[in-house]
Amino acid sequence: MLALGFGALLAAAIIAFGSPLILVLPLVPLAAIATARRPEFAIFSIFGLLGFQGTITAHLGLSVNLITNLLIAGLLIGVLAKFMFGGRGRSVWVWPGLLLAFMYVGISLLQVGFSDSAGEALSSFRTSTYFLTVALVIALAPWSRKTFVAMARAAVLVGLAVGLYALFRFIVGSSGPEQILAQQTWIGLGRPASIAPSFFGSFPFAPTMAAYAAGLAPFALILLLADRGRWRAVSGAALVGLIFAILASENRTGLVAAALGVAVVLLLFAISPAFPSGRRISTTMVALVGVVVLGISFYSLAVTDQADRDRYERLVTDPGSDPAYFLRLSRWDFAIDTAADEPFGYGLGSQGTIAYERPEGPVGPRNLDSSYLKIAIEQGFIVLGIYAAALLAMLTGLASFVRRTRDRAVAALAIAGAGTLVATATLFYAALTIEGLDPIPLWMLVGIGIAMPCTRRWIDEDGSKPAGAPRKH
Repeated sequence: MLALGFGALLAAAIIAFGSPLILVLPLVPLAAIATARRPEFAIFSIFGLLGFQGTITAHLGLSVNLITNLLIAGLLIGVLAKFMFGGRGRSVWVWPGLLLAFMYVGISLLQVGFSDSAGEALSSFRTSTYFLTVALVIALAPWSRKTFVAMARAAVLVGLAVGLYALFRFIVGSSGPEQILAQQTWIGLGRPASIAPSFFGSFPFAPTMAAYAAGLAPFALILLLADRGRWRAVSGAALVGLIFAILASENRTGLVAAALGVAVVLLLFAISPAFPSGRRISTTMVALVGVVVLGISFYSLAVTDQADRDRYERLVTDPGSDPAYFLRLSRWDFAIDTAADEPFGYGLGSQGTIAYERPEGPVGPRNLDSSYLKIAIEQGFIVLGIYAAALLAMLTGLASFVRRTRDRAVAALAIAGAGTLVATATLFYAALTIEGLDPIPLWMLVGIGIAMPCTRRWIDEDGSKPAGAPRKH
């Protein structure tokens, strides 16, 4: 059954890529072979491409989207091949949170099949729901515990490079090609040309940098707390750079998402029996103080304009008085009324970036600023309820698993996954982060985290059961 499920997801993935990938289809088997042998290299490459998407596009003119999709296709095919032809990494089971997520993906595929505008529906699936599918495939992939740890470290290592580059560009200024790309992206998203875009680092758009950093921050923090040796130093430096990137972007949604993700990591670390009881509370308090001090210091350095400081202060003291938030609430009211008129939705592609290309435009507000309301408009409130239930079930499942397992490495990845899941859910609340390249790193990190409760028994590459790995959770 799992093989059939993987086959269906893979078929949907290949179809969802569309014609651009067909042009480079002969390269997919090569990517599959490479990623099947060392999936952590695929994670490193994907995170590197997405972490420097603005710089790569501006200076090299490469299609980051196409290359990323090629690597993802190779990763999925490699997982399927390893699963069907001798993968021995672990035995898995599908827990309730994953079942609900699979249900949502299945409903979305059915809606694509029965849509009157199949092209629009397929494009909408490809640019949003498909990346949740990637997380589910990662969660069930027959990889060893060492492989998942290596994947987390690879992502954090790229996060270190992204943070350092952001600091470098903040000091010396962005290059000419990067500024041109950022301005084009800014105007293309409907922002006024008279206003300069916020600091964007190695990305084409500041909110994209904030979302990327907010998703990676929980992983950097848990590796700082739980890892050893040089990786602890790498993780600490990455966390510093990622916090700086979030604050320099002046994106308040990213800041809140990162703060909540970090809070979840610290809470679960404090209650996890996998770590020494005598050090958990003290380490948690020291880490909390350190993150707060670091955030305040970088806030003073990165946010110097008084108007921007006033925006952050309103976020804490009186968010209802903030003009941007008030405008967002008015759009949400309109979107809720629009969704209420069609309980089963207007169809995939009727809202969001795909709908911008339609002659009639989106059925709801053009700038919706909410991934959840996009789902409500396209698929209906019932499907939105299934989606929200899947996120909540995954979070509670991860928290419950952390309270049971005594495997240090497995607990750390589950804690990080929970933190990134909370950050992702927060980003979805106030932005269309569910679309485009933005959700790819978020869902991949969540996939690493939710892979931990899927595991009944770990087996290392040599066929042995690793020390400290429980047989049953």
